[in-house]
Amino acid sequence: MDNDTNKDIICEAIKIAKSVTSQWPGDDFRIIKSSEDTLFYIKDFRRTYGILRGKILRGLKKNHSFPNEAFSDEYMNEIIDQLISEILKLGIEEAELNPFIVDILEKPFQEIIVCLFLEGIELDIENPTIELGNVVLKEMTNEIAENLDEPEKKLLFSTKDYIGKIYSEFKTFSEPKWAIEEAERETSKVLDLISYAIPFIYSDVHKISVGFQGQVLTTSPGSIICYNPEYGVRYWADNLKHSQSNFKINNYNLKIMEDNGIFKIADIIKKPNNQKTHFEHTILLSIHWFRISQIQNDIKNEFLSLIICMEIFLTPHTLEIPITKFISESVGMILRPPENRVSIMTKIKKFYGIRSDIVHGRSTKVDPKDINELRNTLKELIQRMIYFGQFFEKKSDLLESIECYKTSGEMYNPTLRLFKKN
Repeated sequence: MDNDTNKDIICEAIKIAKSVTSQWPGDDFRIIKSSEDTLFYIKDFRRTYGILRGKILRGLKKNHSFPNEAFSDEYMNEIIDQLISEILKLGIEEAELNPFIVDILEKPFQEIIVCLFLEGIELDIENPTIELGNVVLKEMTNEIAENLDEPEKKLLFSTKDYIGKIYSEFKTFSEPKWAIEEAERETSKVLDLISYAIPFIYSDVHKISVGFQGQVLTTSPGSIICYNPEYGVRYWADNLKHSQSNFKINNYNLKIMEDNGIFKIADIIKKPNNQKTHFEHTILLSIHWFRISQIQNDIKNEFLSLIICMEIFLTPHTLEIPITKFISESVGMILRPPENRVSIMTKIKKFYGIRSDIVHGRSTKVDPKDINELRNTLKELIQRMIYFGQFFEKKSDLLESIECYKTSGEMYNPTLRLFKKN
């Protein structure tokens, strides 16, 4: 922040410091400690801290771009506590004469880099780095590890143990807690993208799973590095899925991904959430469940996850419409010309019979062939939905088009040939 902004913020903090009291202030107060661990009360806390939070955020936004939720009120309040404690320590008169001796505003507001280690991915390219969505996938090298192991980074473990491991790197200007949570969200979207690409490249998709370290394979729990200026480590140890080989990111596979529209998903991911259409959010949600299916150990859960993936697009507007009939007809219409629809519609109805048996406890068996057929159908359906994304703003637009086509043979938008006619 520039000097004028810093001075304005410190002067506002001095006003608050002048109002501290050791007497019980009644309602709406906050307790802070002085340097001697003496407790003080801040009166009219919500109003005064609110004003100061606003000044700080406006000052930061002059030079940085970040969403409002990147800094929580509680995080900001703790910074203000430190600011006021420093003023009390230095003395209010001294701080008024020379506001710039109060120097605690820079360290809490810096770029954060979060590294999340991954499993099931291999970077087989000349420069082992690739940008997907809002993260960069990298291979941990000695050079990077040495940089991360600098004493001021305060890591809880040596990164040398992770040489050769693939990790996602996410950069943001935020508080550390939000940075880790957002890094997990953005990396999860990229893992969804890669999982969707698996059946386009590998014939036996059951042998390959990707995820956070500890989420797939039989390795130790995963780790997170969050550094500059804070650190954070969280362990992943939920339903582990064994993967027999890695998803290789090489030039050949990148070409397959490009030819099948996988990078269009990366472009959607990269958009800010408020710039994505409802239909694009729907695509990303469906792809997420596609990945969820691949990290299930229980074949029944794998099957149900794939059904959810399909229902995300095609659940009808109202419960009055039989869901099995509607979805089977819709999938047939979207993926096949009229003369070939009966076969795929019959398959979808069969899948819904299996779903019903699982949900109601009538059967505990699922044929792996049915899993493969359903997954291949969904691979094709999602690919079609990615194409539809340029025409539809909302899922409801798609459903209205389906209804119009079924009742009159005309499209919701007659200028579009979205469904298979020949």
